[in-house]
Amino acid sequence: MGKGIAKYLKYVFQCFIDIIYASDMLCTACDAELTEDKLICFKCEKSIMYCNEPMIIGTGRKKFICYSVTYYSNTIKNIVIKFKYRNEFRCGELLAKLMCDFLKKNNLEFDVITFVPSGKESYKKRGYNQCEYMANLLGDYFNKKVIDCITKTKETKIQKTLNTDKRWENLKNSFEIISNEHIKNKNVLLIDDVVTTGATVYYCAEKLLDNKANNVIILTAAKSKI
Repeated sequence: MGKGIAKYLKYVFQCFIDIIYASDMLCTACDAELTEDKLICFKCEKSIMYCNEPMIIGTGRKKFICYSVTYYSNTIKNIVIKFKYRNEFRCGELLAKLMCDFLKKNNLEFDVITFVPSGKESYKKRGYNQCEYMANLLGDYFNKKVIDCITKTKETKIQKTLNTDKRWENLKNSFEIISNEHIKNKNVLLIDDVVTTGATVYYCAEKLLDNKANNVIILTAAKSKI
């Protein structure tokens, strides 16, 4: 009886391991089987639309350059959704790798990294902040300190349900700096997943500058249209 249970448990454990490792051999975008040790298949990789033009966000004296690695086309959209809403962290690894390659290619220099915070309800529901996850991977790549210094002080409406003007109004006065200890006089890399109007990253970058950051470089995995 005992041997039978042990054999069954061993079988269940092996099935579990097989499922885990099988998922590591699937394309993060389309779930096709991979023949190489990669995160994305050749077909999906070729379909990624890379973004060559930075976005200028803001008016007057406060303007920020927002770099995006890709456009929010079907392949990247699938990857972002799987990462953000289905806990598929290999998708986050791929996005971080694309961001890493972009930073290296464009010789963008920074001292520390921070990220757009989640609201309390979003974090509670998801269990993690996708921007923080990518920021930590970039911190490992570049051996830079990742600073959790921005907090969202109020719950807001979901941005995708709003037009451009409402998005900016929705997020106004929603962010604060916890401490400027590690950002004072530093060049800060601010990470977000997708930029649309730029309202989120603008208000975060504005707070960083107001709290003595020397400069803010904004980088997102993708750029979308409203």
